[in-house]
Amino acid sequence: MNTENNQYTGRLLDIKKASEYLGLPTYTLRRVFYSSQQREPVPTRIGHRVYFTPEALDQFVTEHTEGATDDRR
Repeated sequence: MNTENNQYTGRLLDIKKASEYLGLPTYTLRRVFYSSQQREPVPTRIGHRVYFTPEALDQFVTEHTEGATDDRR
């Protein structure tokens, strides 16, 4: 993630920019988001378009990092 780079702060990221932010290929993020029943990372929808906030992406990574505390259990 680009934690040192503040260019993403407070912005809505399309799937391409969100994948760049996470350091993943675009197809990987599409597969995770569109192919699963989970709807994470949590999207922001404007019309039919899907966007992500940097904060939602950071939360997604934190929750899916092995060894991270999971309060849902």
